[in-house]
Amino acid sequence: MTGMVLDGAGWFGGIAVATAYVLLATRRLTADARLFQVLNIIGGVLLTATTLYRHAVPNTVINVVWIVFGVYGLATARRRRRRARLAPPVAPLDDDAEPYPVSTNAIPELAEAR
Repeated sequence: MTGMVLDGAGWFGGIAVATAYVLLATRRLTADARLFQVLNIIGGVLLTATTLYRHAVPNTVINVVWIVFGVYGLATARRRRRRARLAPPVAPLDDDAEPYPVSTNAIPELAEAR
């Protein structure tokens, strides 16, 4: 019974990882999308459970690495979103505005002193 449950978990894990890849390949998700990372982490955990039960050490190791990559990607994307949210807003440049202040005097302070 346990073997059947874990085999089913492995199938769901494989489907989760494949779904993440298809969504990325079809550009419906980006690599830093939360859903992409979560699908990879869930898939990695389920596949790891199956491979541990079946004593497939190489597959277990690669699935643990897959989980680490997913957690790292999730944390990196979260930090990036937090930094973007906390950054001061940048005002858009008016098309008619000069990019730099225009002055006829090279050194305005000296021109006022005369």
